[in-house]
Amino acid sequence: ASVARQWEQTRPQVHNGLSQQVNRLNSSLAAAANSVNRLSARNAGTVSAASTALAQLQNQISAARNSISGQLGGVEEPLSFLEETIQRFDWVLEQFHRSPNVVLMDTEAPLMATEAEWERSGEEGPDGILFLTDQRLLFEQNEEIATEKLFGLVTTKKEKRQELLLEVPVREIERIDHGQQGGFLGIGKTEKLSLILAAQAPVSRATFELRGQAAADWAMWLKRVQTGEIDRDRAAGYAAEVQAAEARAARFPSNCPNCLAPLPLPGRGAEYIVCEYCGTVVQPAEAEAPAAGESAIE
Repeated sequence: ASVARQWEQTRPQVHNGLSQQVNRLNSSLAAAANSVNRLSARNAGTVSAASTALAQLQNQISAARNSISGQLGGVEEPLSFLEETIQRFDWVLEQFHRSPNVVLMDTEAPLMATEAEWERSGEEGPDGILFLTDQRLLFEQNEEIATEKLFGLVTTKKEKRQELLLEVPVREIERIDHGQQGGFLGIGKTEKLSLILAAQAPVSRATFELRGQAAADWAMWLKRVQTGEIDRDRAAGYAAEVQAAEARAARFPSNCPNCLAPLPLPGRGAEYIVCEYCGTVVQPAEAEAPAAGESAIE
């Protein structure tokens, strides 16, 4: 919408500039054509004149192109940024679509994805895709693992591994650190995202080496999710769905009806939660019907 408004402001200026440049080039083209038509093998002067006229026409075409490009510059830059953003998010959506393990909850929105390595104890770890939604951070291992090696050196058999190794609500991330490591004179640096997680999380800390994306960007988006700022960017048409999902999450009991153990907080849009102690699948209570005379919308 912003680019469209900018184009509406720029378009009259561009059209006027195009008309002026076309008129000038038509005159120059006619002059060059006359010079070419007067060419004579017996007269070297006509060859020189035609060459000069064509060179001038070429310079004028370049000048016209530069002039119009300058007028379009204010629109081309945001268009290029928009195109890059769409291409990047198209790749993100493709990763969510390809994964059999990452299943979005009702109203849960995909935000980011990148190739990454989950470092464990400062050593190399599994390679895969790091996902971020407006509620969860997930890491899916997705790589080929050598299962047999000849003399311990040459891989003779591989196995494809694609499994979800980490799933944690963003609210359970207590600390976010990011930075660049390694490299020489700014070359070959790696992007590191380090997280300290709450006690109820499956791991206490996790460090990822991101490939192709800046760790600072991930830290920013994680904080936007934590503060709830991300919800302000949601399309207005989904507001009712989000409210319904939040209402359903509020109807989950705080304790397991089977063993009375405390239940984990459900994510917005969760259809059920599993008791960590006895494995009971717990669903939300049914919504109460409105009393007579009350509006269901209210």
